[in-house]
Amino acid sequence: MGCGFSNLIANQSVQILTRDDYGWLGVFLQVPRRILTIGPLAEEIGSQASAREKPQAVEDNDNECLQWLSKQGRESVLYICFGTITVQGKQQMSEIAHGLESSGVHFLWVVRVLKNCENGTIIDVAKLLPEGFIERTKHRGLVYSSWAPQLQILAHPAVKGFLTHCGWNSIMEGIAMGVPMIAWPNYGEQMMNCRLCVDILNIAIPVQKMTGEFEEIVGQDEVKRIAALLMEDMETAHFLKKNVEKLSKSMVAAHAHGGSSKANLDLFVDELNSMTSLTSIML
Repeated sequence: MGCGFSNLIANQSVQILTRDDYGWLGVFLQVPRRILTIGPLAEEIGSQASAREKPQAVEDNDNECLQWLSKQGRESVLYICFGTITVQGKQQMSEIAHGLESSGVHFLWVVRVLKNCENGTIIDVAKLLPEGFIERTKHRGLVYSSWAPQLQILAHPAVKGFLTHCGWNSIMEGIAMGVPMIAWPNYGEQMMNCRLCVDILNIAIPVQKMTGEFEEIVGQDEVKRIAALLMEDMETAHFLKKNVEKLSKSMVAAHAHGGSSKANLDLFVDELNSMTSLTSIML
């Protein structure tokens, strides 16, 4: 996302993720503008990145997700989240569940809270999943239908991979925490973000969709394949991990005092102040 005025645009990104300092964007806008990368904006990026290097005790946090993660082995869990807007249909939920169950991987699946359109009551997620799925996988999986502290989850040492909808904030947080990803875009800029992560940065592997009766879906065999590829294929996991950890170090440095993002944010604020002063004088 960005906010622009004068010849400057502030962008929630970081220099290491940009190509030719966003020169292509200036061409697209057909005006000479300078792009200032000021991300990531979360203040706790540095401290959370450090947390991945040390174990976390169960009593450190009362959130159910973090409590559960603290009982899992190091780098053993696939974290799954499609953001706060995307809603997966019952057929797709079923395919994901069957794929996860047959894959044998440990997983934390955060599902958006759903409400009944007619009376506003919260829908029981268990009713959208195959009968008995939660009970059969409870020894290695958690389905969580509430707000979850995503940055802290990604920072947890138990998390090895991140299945994401490719929203920009999720991408930034995944990179900052050094977590390899499975890219599952749904619409809009998520498609472009997916290509960036898969083809340019080499930090993610994409899902293959097929045409269903009413929509494109990802079948259970593909869910099983992609989960096993990221979590169990050592060559693939090492390749993605090496690339994302390199980016993570650069991102944390950019976010730190004296880093490029901090400097760009100061410059942007100074420019905004100067524009405000000039406007006051003109008035």
